[in-house]
Amino acid sequence: MEEIVLDGIVVSSKDFKEKDKIITIYTPNKGLVNLSLRGVKGEKAKLKIAKELFCFGKYRCFFKGNMGTVIGFEPIETFYALSQDIDKYIEASIILSTIKQLGKFNESNLPLFYEVVYALMALLEPQTQKDIVICKFLVDIFQSMGYRLNIEFCSNCFKDFGEKIFFNTDIGAFVCEKCYDVYSIQVENVVKQNILKLVETDLKNIHTLKLSAIKDTYKILALNYKFRFDKELFKFSL
Repeated sequence: MEEIVLDGIVVSSKDFKEKDKIITIYTPNKGLVNLSLRGVKGEKAKLKIAKELFCFGKYRCFFKGNMGTVIGFEPIETFYALSQDIDKYIEASIILSTIKQLGKFNESNLPLFYEVVYALMALLEPQTQKDIVICKFLVDIFQSMGYRLNIEFCSNCFKDFGEKIFFNTDIGAFVCEKCYDVYSIQVENVVKQNILKLVETDLKNIHTLKLSAIKDTYKILALNYKFRFDKELFKFSL
């Protein structure tokens, strides 16, 4: 059996047997990886922290086939504060849900891995605006996967937008008033400006940015996510 050390972030955790857990971690070199944690439900379990959602650390494990068993763990950042704030918890959960949907097993994606780390770090900043991190995260995902949102001109006729701008959910792009159709919804100019600011602002500095109409911006980005990947973003309900 092969023994290796994996840097990873816990993106999901589920019960297995009476005291065990099976976690899925997202790693820079192997993408998504399933690991088993034995006897970690007890209060005095040595590896208890290693099973927690958002936890980022070094997992020492051995593999038999595609399933690894954790035998040691060194935390790098637990992101414990995210579980103490419901708004930050929801936003972080949306971020992890995208990784479970878009990430692949045994496939490296180093830029996406660091995007997740920086997004979770940004959420730890007390002055970070609600919902702004997930908006920035989505904008960056679109760009990195070749789906950059064009906000300079109409994506259909390639002319200036004019006074009104629409988002076409059938093509995942902004269009002008002359090119809109039944699949288009009107968007306030502030949303377009928000996306431009999100593109221009580094994720590490996102806590310095304050935007109005952030909910409307998120709505458009969520629609684009659904069009591009045919998947719904995670929706949290109490």
